[in-house]
Amino acid sequence: MRGVINHPVVHSAVKTDPVQAVLHGVRGARAVDQPATFLRRQLAGQTVGSYRLRNGMTVSLRHRTGDMAMFTRVFYRRLYEQPESVRRRLRPPLRVVDLGANIGLFSAQLGRDATVTAVEADDLNADVLERMIAANGLAWPVVRGYASNSAGTINFIGGKACLSKADPSGDPINKVDVFPLFAGADLLKMDIEGGEWEILADPRMADEGPPVVVMEWHSMRCPEPDARKAASEALATAGYTGFEVGPPGPNGHLWAWR
Repeated sequence: MRGVINHPVVHSAVKTDPVQAVLHGVRGARAVDQPATFLRRQLAGQTVGSYRLRNGMTVSLRHRTGDMAMFTRVFYRRLYEQPESVRRRLRPPLRVVDLGANIGLFSAQLGRDATVTAVEADDLNADVLERMIAANGLAWPVVRGYASNSAGTINFIGGKACLSKADPSGDPINKVDVFPLFAGADLLKMDIEGGEWEILADPRMADEGPPVVVMEWHSMRCPEPDARKAASEALATAGYTGFEVGPPGPNGHLWAWR
């Protein structure tokens, strides 16, 4: 049943400023089946609501947090909409690995026919993600840990919604070698706040990387001054071609395939 979720843990994500809160509320309301309720909750404060999307999936959102920025990016701006060159290469039902799954919005847009293995480092995000999966009656596995090319530990700052990231001042959490998860996958989505560079540089990408990759590249932790060029060249070295989605900047989206 859709409505407000009473769960104290999920309310601690970082708040957005009032102007952005209004913009996200107006834009996000267009994508759900309860637009008036969605907007009212967004303007009221940090409630947590669940909503049905046009594709029939139900998502949970922490209002007045970074969740709303992610929601409008996925469902209003459609930054992850598949270009025609990608649609021709993907045949449902899709098998997907979602690195930096956050609260599951990328996966939710794919619908029930997809099978998703989600990796998420922030426990607060993973709590909301697992609620989304349960609300839709799905059996998608969630791996709690930091997506990497090796096992171990890394210091991580959580509780910042879509801005949680590895940082020396954070607390140690488990790193997950994600390459074993790629077996049989059709699509890899990667948005891990600078953690992508170790994965892209791993020589296993050439043989084990899924046929299609969509990623957000970040300037943070990039080994080169031009992050956009570094991401493209790393994927090309692994045998991919592709193009960018969205304007140039410190971060950007890139689809690639082979």
